Amino acid sequence: MVLHYKRADENYDGWNAWVWTMNRGGTQYNLAKVDGEMVATFTVDSLAHSYVSFILRKGEWEEQEFGERRISLSTVISGTIHCYVTSGKEACTEKLSADAVVGAKLLRANFDYESGKVQVETSMPVEGNLKDAFSVTGGLTVTDIARQGNIYTLTLNEK
Repeated sequence: MVLHYKRADENYDGWNAWVWTMNRGGTQYNLAKVDGEMVATFTVDSLAHSYVSFILRKGEWEEQEFGERRISLSTVISGTIHCYVTSGKEACTEKLSADAVVGAKLLRANFDYESGKVQVETSMPVEGNLKDAFSVTGGLTVTDIARQGNIYTLTLNEK
């Protein structure tokens, strides 16, 4: 991830990005000048997280720009995301680099012991033949798939 920060006063002394993912402590990333822009660069496991949060702050919380902002990772499988932030504006603009790979990510899967069905939720609709998209192991096969939005109910049979 590359966080681009533009201040109208061009005073970046002490400013940094405090970055964290769900249920994890934060880490400070200092701003550095790259190609004439002030950026903070960091890595996030996009397969393990659906978003990354950040706060632009000065020093150790002497000042901060708005509060928590989030960058969505819900469809990003790998690659670089650029987030552009301008001081005084709460919103950030996200852009994917040419190396970014997007697609449906598994968000959760639950097995219902009574019905013997598996309910799967993805980050976006699965495209193509659903029977090719889902498979199970352990001597079971998927015999039917019902879809409601991004939630899929898989009916299983023993081989």
